[in-house]
Amino acid sequence: MLRRVGGLGLAKTGAGEYWYGILDVKTEARQAALARLVERGDLVTASVEGVPNRTWFVRTADLPTLQAAQARTWAGPQAAILGVLDNIMWDRDLLRMIFDFDYVWEVYKPAAQRKLVIMYCR
Repeated sequence: MLRRVGGLGLAKTGAGEYWYGILDVKTEARQAALARLVERGDLVTASVEGVPNRTWFVRTADLPTLQAAQARTWAGPQAAILGVLDNIMWDRDLLRMIFDFDYVWEVYKPAAQRKLVIMYCR
């Protein structure tokens, strides 16, 4: 569980594709394991501005990186390119809530149905 949260960077307790593959870990067991990791100090809970009523988890070891990113001053518009299989893409609800971005891997769609999306982040 700790490794999966680390791979995601930010994880929620609810169902999601990113929890698949952890055999026999249903929602209750997952929530209990996450709670134990918080009690042990390996994870901390977090909230995301603009996303109410959700609890997220971040590895304690990743806090310095998160704090450095929060302290950074942005000089203007920035761009980032994410690979379609990047771990952040595993949580499509997160992308929708935070970036208002509805991720669909269109490689298997007919060319006429595909759309080009350019996403700007600050």
